[in-house]
Amino acid sequence: MSRKTPPHAFRFFVDDASGVVLWSDEGAEDLDALPMSNDLRDRIQAWVDEYTVVVGSRGRASRPADWFVEHDRLGESLCQELRQQLDPRYTVRYEPHARDVREASASARSRARSMCVPES
Repeated sequence: MSRKTPPHAFRFFVDDASGVVLWSDEGAEDLDALPMSNDLRDRIQAWVDEYTVVVGSRGRASRPADWFVEHDRLGESLCQELRQQLDPRYTVRYEPHARDVREASASARSRARSMCVPES
């Protein structure tokens, strides 16, 4: 039995060429189709465009690793803002592209799962 994701479940990340930030099980999703402020939509698109230009222009080698970490942190912040603007039917999961951020995120998720929280 296969597990299907909820109808409004998205992954939020940049890739090396597409210029798309939202993905579902069916593929790329249109950012303009989601109910969010124009300001947030513009900032998300600028974040995607910056990454696409840097990676597409072979600028990856000229950027320090910290640039990718900071870019990831900004993306995570934008994703959080998006979650706040969408109604609860939408789920959006951020997927970092910088290895340091991916490893830190995995470690934090692992720690959160292993913590015992007493009932109140």
